[in-house]
Amino acid sequence: MSANRYALAGEGGLTYGVESSPYEQAADATTDPGITNEDIDPPNPNEHTAMSHGGTGRVVFLNSPDEKDYEFDVPTVVHDENAPFEIALGSRTETDEGDYTSVLFEEASRLPTATFRHFQADLDFVSYYVGCKANLGIEWGQGDPLQATFSVTAAQLGYDDTESPGSYPSGLDTSVSPYRAHMAGDLTLSEPDGGGIIKDIATVNSGSFNWDNGLEAQHHGGDPGREAYAVAETTAAEGRYDWSITPNITDTDLFERAYQNDDPVDVEQPFVRQDSNGTIVDGVIVRGKRCTITDAPIPSPSEGVLEGDISLLPESTEIEIRVPN
Repeated sequence: MSANRYALAGEGGLTYGVESSPYEQAADATTDPGITNEDIDPPNPNEHTAMSHGGTGRVVFLNSPDEKDYEFDVPTVVHDENAPFEIALGSRTETDEGDYTSVLFEEASRLPTATFRHFQADLDFVSYYVGCKANLGIEWGQGDPLQATFSVTAAQLGYDDTESPGSYPSGLDTSVSPYRAHMAGDLTLSEPDGGGIIKDIATVNSGSFNWDNGLEAQHHGGDPGREAYAVAETTAAEGRYDWSITPNITDTDLFERAYQNDDPVDVEQPFVRQDSNGTIVDGVIVRGKRCTITDAPIPSPSEGVLEGDISLLPESTEIEIRVPN
């Protein structure tokens, strides 16, 4: 019998590492994806199909093992540049810009893979989800943090009952706050490809930006057996993006842009932890390129401030995190 009569939630966690070779466990999977303070349910499926057999009546003749699929959500509060946005967008590039380092996540057709490490120290337990790619949802609202949820699909699960999780020194900097909704700057609409600013919206109360990569585990038998051989991106264009913002309505500009089917615009939503002479040196910037405003009603509520739910459809996107030098 175990000396523990219960295990503590605070003794467990989830970290990750990007794989240098796809579908091979990362050599180091100890990076925090952000602040993880909500439930995470890493799966351990062992589904079987009950089969009958002629002449044996209504009894189960045998239970046949099914393929294994590993899907789970990792909700995080965005804290630093180590948020694994590349496994949902495609690439990560770091550039020294003098006062800050730009960490730019851009889209690619083929996503890199990562290993997520699930540990529970008081159970002496460690498991690894290998070959992970993700869909992504970014949300914020007044009073809340900037939340990024990675909806992970993994190819394989690894477990070694002889491995100890060891100590867990979190790499997160506790001297700074995570990104919060009150750090949101004006949302900017501008002419595509670096053109002039069309409009600043200072009254965005909340927003939701979602990326759906259509991830599907590919099962081909052979060496992986019940595990997946690969995780494929199946979404091309339709259904890939679901973006919306909710601002206070102060004029009819957005209504008119939707009504008139105006030309696409570039959209930029910053979250600023520090600036220097008007330049963001510590922040998260989410950009939608060539966005069409697909819905912009002016509602008629019974009371309160007039808010509108505005839907955006980008042609491409990127996320930049700036780290002060």
